[in-house]
Amino acid sequence: MIPQTKDFRVHGWLIHEDTSIQKVDLSVIDGRISFLPSDKPYLFETPVYILPGLVDSHTHVDYPQELVSPAQRESFVRKNLMQMSKAGTLLLRDLGASSQTLSTLPTHPQEPQRIHSGRAMIGCRNACFSAISAEDVISTASKQSAQGLSWVKIFADWPHPSIQDDSKATYFRADNPLTYPADVLKETVAAAHREGARVAAHAFTLHGARACIDANVDSIEHGWGITLDMIPELIEKNIAWVPLLSLSEGMKQMALRDDRPDQIQWVEACWEHLGHVLPEASKRGVRILGGTDWFPAVTLATEVQHMIERGMTPTRAVMSISTAARSFLGYPIIEEGAPADICLFHDDPRAVPSRLCEPDWICVSGVPLQPERPQIPTPPKNPHHHLAS
Repeated sequence: MIPQTKDFRVHGWLIHEDTSIQKVDLSVIDGRISFLPSDKPYLFETPVYILPGLVDSHTHVDYPQELVSPAQRESFVRKNLMQMSKAGTLLLRDLGASSQTLSTLPTHPQEPQRIHSGRAMIGCRNACFSAISAEDVISTASKQSAQGLSWVKIFADWPHPSIQDDSKATYFRADNPLTYPADVLKETVAAAHREGARVAAHAFTLHGARACIDANVDSIEHGWGITLDMIPELIEKNIAWVPLLSLSEGMKQMALRDDRPDQIQWVEACWEHLGHVLPEASKRGVRILGGTDWFPAVTLATEVQHMIERGMTPTRAVMSISTAARSFLGYPIIEEGAPADICLFHDDPRAVPSRLCEPDWICVSGVPLQPERPQIPTPPKNPHHHLAS
């Protein structure tokens, strides 16, 4: 069990967004971070690696929705939220809720801070979300943004018809169509921006990524069709990229089960392509963010491991789920006076990324929380309901 002290000191290494490393001595006093001299006792005698609370930049806390009835949804979401906290994820961006549970759920001090993106906007029939027509999508984005959401979610591309067979998964291909005409997508993004919201856009295809960049979205989710020549525009427009690499294995398993060799071939081709584009984008300054989409079947630890496998440096991969993500989303990092949302590791998380979802110490606004590895729920009967959403 972790010590239950609230005020303490730690010394160790702080990894900055620019990949530099700083030896620091910091205190947590009344739930806040301080670098001023302190007489508080050291939490650990040995130096530790210090990260701000981890960030899941793309998740769905009501997933998998088929496991529970509407009456059980609130407790199910609460369980997912606490699993995130105990795995060190203290900030999340929920992109496209399939229910309104999260938007109406009161906050709990031990749960992650959350960014709720409202009703996802998609222009075709699908099992995850109700369709919004091209005639209504601009007003929908404007209305949701005016209600105070800091992010809204739109789908740039999607298989259509979405469900080929209700017993099988939804499958993605390089030729999946746009869900809205490119000019409508651009007008929708502009409408959200006018109301002060930012826009996250799902895009798997090359033409989906192209439409997103032309529309000036703020983050591209998946982005498996992004090419090297798009990198300068991503940087110029400050568009973040959330690649969600860890979905690849689950997608191949579903394709194998459903006898879809074409899908396996597409995923493997994307995996090879990403090995060339992702490290170059990261090296040149594109903001890469980490997300799970399928938590807890996918964790931030597995996503960081896959980023490293695809060529990102370990430091930049770890930053994608910590400091870099917090900076992009506008949340405090490890700085004077910030809330003490902290994860501490005895081992360097860049060298042992598998431990990222098992910190040695977690505190939420300075309050200790017992770390616990996420538990995977029973798989849903119809896994297409949230495949790569």
